Parts: sequence; C-alpha cells; structure tokens
Amino acid sequence: MRKSFMDYPYSNMINIKLDKGIRKSSVEILMRSGVQSVKLEGLSKNDAYQLHRIIRENIVVSSETKPSIPYPVVITPKEPKTDSERKCKKCGSRVSEDFSLCPLCGYALKLECPECGKQFDRKYKMCPYCGENLSYIEEADLEF
Repeated sequence: MRKSFMDYPYSNMINIKLDKGIRKSSVEILMRSGVQSVKLEGLSKNDAYQLHRIIRENIVVSSETKPSIPYPVVITPKEPKTDSERKCKKCGSRVSEDFSLCPLCGYALKLECPECGKQFDRKYKMCPYCGENLSYIEEADLEF
C-alpha cells in the first residue's frame, strides 16, 4: 500500500470552502496560484467542520503576520528614466529635476550654498558657482 503526502503552507492558501452533504462532507482549499485547488472528500461532518475551522484560522493568522508574495510572481520591466525626472533619496518617489523639495516627504533635493546663496544639487561636493567645500553636508544628513 502506498500513500503520498503533500505539504502546503498556509501563506499559499487564499480561501477554504466547506460543502456539507447528508452523510459526508468535503473541504476545498483554494490556492494562490489560481489554477490549483485541493479537495478533500468523504469526510464525516464533524471532521470536515474541524478541518475547515483550523485551516480558516491559520489562513487568517498567516496573512496577518507577513504579507506573502503571490504566486506566480509577475515581473514588470522598469520604466525608463526620463531626463526631466529623478528619484527622491529618502522616499524613492519620482520627482521633477527642477524641484527643490520632494512634495511627498519634504526631503531637500537642492540645498543653498552658505557662501554664495545659490541653490545646487545635493550630489555636488563643491558649490558649482563659488567653489565652496560642501563635503560636510552628506555627513550632516547621516546624523539626522
């Protein structure tokens, strides 16, 4: 006699369905893949009800603890970066090249030179207008 067992993590389960018959009941488990479902038939009413309750509770618990990656994973290509846009270093949102502050998180994308007063991009280590040394600005950001 041969028996095979398959383990399915609760995080891969979406829903469970209980079908009550007159004498026997069945339990169907719907999986994240959308194609596959597991059906257990010929269970006593009491066993089917207990199995349904246990699996339903564990599906809820597993979905609350950590969001799982849906199966199958769909990988979308990244949009090409346009010349007039860049990403905010703090929140990662796309912002226009001419913005001084990120409109979503308030991060300063451009700073004012303490020597000449002109605005410059954060990526510079020296002011492009007057040549003031600005390497200390990156260290000040790390302290906050």
